[in-house]
This record gives sequence, C-alpha cells and structure tokens, in this order.
Amino acid sequence: MTVLVASLLFVPAQAGATRTSVEPRAERYSTAIGGESPTPANPVAPLPRAGISVIGGTETPVATVPWQVALVSNGGGSVKDRQFCGGTLVAPTIVITAAHCVLDNGQQTPPGTYQVVSGRSHLNATSQGTSTAVVDSVIWVDELDRPLFEDARQEWDVAVLELASPAAGEPILIAGPAERALWATGRLGRVSGWGVTRSAPYGTNQLMSTEVALLPDLSCRRAYRKFGGFRPATQLCAGRALGGHDTCQGDSGGPLVAYGADGTPRLVGITSYGRGCAGKYSPGVYARVAADPVRSAVADLLETSQGIDAVGDGALPPAQLSGLAARENAWLYLEPDCFEWGPCLAYDVKWCRWTGSGHRCLVTENAYRRRDGRFHCSQQVFVGISGDSIMRQGVTKWQCRRGWL
Repeated sequence: MTVLVASLLFVPAQAGATRTSVEPRAERYSTAIGGESPTPANPVAPLPRAGISVIGGTETPVATVPWQVALVSNGGGSVKDRQFCGGTLVAPTIVITAAHCVLDNGQQTPPGTYQVVSGRSHLNATSQGTSTAVVDSVIWVDELDRPLFEDARQEWDVAVLELASPAAGEPILIAGPAERALWATGRLGRVSGWGVTRSAPYGTNQLMSTEVALLPDLSCRRAYRKFGGFRPATQLCAGRALGGHDTCQGDSGGPLVAYGADGTPRLVGITSYGRGCAGKYSPGVYARVAADPVRSAVADLLETSQGIDAVGDGALPPAQLSGLAARENAWLYLEPDCFEWGPCLAYDVKWCRWTGSGHRCLVTENAYRRRDGRFHCSQQVFVGISGDSIMRQGVTKWQCRRGWL
C-alpha cells in the first residue's frame, strides 16, 4: 500500500480531468516499446515502493491464501530484502497487482528487472515454491497513451503481469456481478502480505494476514477529503473503524479477498494506498477490481488475449455476520453520531453478544464537544444486528461536564 504524503496529495486535479470518463485502453509493455519484452544484460531493480504490510495480523501459511505472490527485484541480497510489492494469481501464468508497483515516473518498469515468487510462506525459504520470470506487463492508458494511474489521484491502480511459466499456488477468481453481496458494506475481507508490521519496520519474512471490514464510501471520503480525495468508481474502502488492523508498506498490489458461505474465495480489491497504517478513522484504499469499469477491463483483456475467464459466479454470502463483522457494523451504523459533534474523541464497541438470532452490541460514544457548549460527553447505545437488519435497541442520555478536565 502506498502511504500518502501531504506534498503528494495536495496536487489539484486539472479542470474537467475526470480520468474514469475516458475509454480505457490496455497497454502492454512489449507493445509500448515496439517489440518483445527484453531482459537487460544488467537488470536495474525497480525502486522499492512506499506501500504497506499487514498491521495487527497473524502468521499465515501460504496454503491458506495460495493465490498470494510476491514481486521481487532481481539482484543480490535476500529475497525478503528485495520484495517490494504483492500480487494475486488469477491464472497459472497471470498475476494482478497494483499499477504503482510497475510504474516509475509514468513509465512501465521493464519486466526483466523483477520476478514473481509464489508458493512460499517464508520469502527466504528458497527451497519452497517457485521464482518465475515476468515476460510482459499491462496497465491502462487514456486516448493520449497516458497511464490512467497517477500519483496525485491514485485511480486505476491495477496492472496485469504475464509469467514465463506457471507459478506455484492456486488461482483465485474475481468476484462477479452476481456476487456483489460478498463484499457489501459491513462484510469482512482478508488482506495478506509481507509488508511492514509493528515488530518488523522493514517488512517481514513471514506471510501475514488479517481481517478488515468493507466500509462505506463515506468513510474514505471523510478520511481523504484533505488528502487528494476518494474516487469510488475505481477505489474501494476497507479497514477497521477504530484502527489496529491494516495493510502497510510492502503490501501494495496484494489481495483483498471476500469469502462465500461455503468458504469460496473471491478477489474484490487490490491494496493501493492509505494515510499511515492502521490509524483510527483512517481506512485503507483498494483498487475496486470486482466492479466495473475495472473488472470489465481486466476480464476483457484476459479473455481476448489469453482465453481466460477470470470472473466468478454463484458464490453466496454467509447467512449471519461473525462477531467481528457485527462489531464493525455497529460502529458503522452509529458513525454519523460520532462525527456530528466533531471532533470525535473516541468511539468504542464494548462488546457484541450472540442472542440466538443475531448480535447485540454495546457501543460507547464519546464526543469532545457538543454544539451547546458542553464538553466531554458520553453515552451508551445498544445496537441489534440480525441478518441484514440493524437497529438501535436502547440509548442512555448524554452525560457531560462543562469546562476542561
């Protein structure tokens, strides 16, 4: 995930430059340079990207997420030290990753300068899995051959890599049009990667993963309104409302996966960028690969060039939310309360308990200042969640004190 920097994000968009309104066109690296993708005699490794690895995650065997791959620069040093991005295997020789992982100053990085590592939980365990050469890369450009991805806007952060031979691992399908309920707001998804963790500030050798909630567009509009904005046509919002679990530097290009009731996995997002890592009210932004226009662009490319159908169909969502999903939904339901009295000091879901037909959650709201001049206010709200229904089941009065602590 690319971590946004203020100087980068305050670049204003050009008037009328709604890039998603143009007709996107796939551009191959080999076509762009007028020939086959060369392998330089002395490959220059792409610069490490400011992305993110999994914060608040747990060690995860690659067999649990067999579609996860790593993008690794050629050259000397350990595999861990050369890993700069993640990716997702969607066919034996096809990887989807983030456009910013394969772009350098607006130009595609030569595929011969990096490779894809797959089937490996520990990056430095070179006896496991495979390292596969990349023979071509594809990004999407506009009618003037300018990449649709640009640093200031972060749209169309998607790229497709073609491998020289099949990778280890098991491909995953992109969620199809009829599977939208899998990644509806409030559902959970799993993110994974080898990026930065709290205990490994330079990335980890062990694959990590964690669960995040699919959040409403409003959550990212609010979080990024002063940092370049959020564009839901090609971007997806996910994270934990109160932070603590997120992707971070080094996880860019990796998968955001939702699961059906029977455990069927579907790719719904590509790790893109964020404002810091795992902060409160600072969710991550992912490329919205499971919705048009991105899904159609990727699907058409793979169908016409490779004869591959990479889009799923028929997976159904779980009938009931998990306890973690219930906690996130309780917060989402009451989120407007918290920001109405800005600034929001704290907001905490104390507990969620299964009632036999759904969950009942206790939420504490803490507002720094109410509009009537009272300070340090708090109230407790009971929220009931059952199936697709959510409602307040009781609320205490605001308890406030005047003046400062």
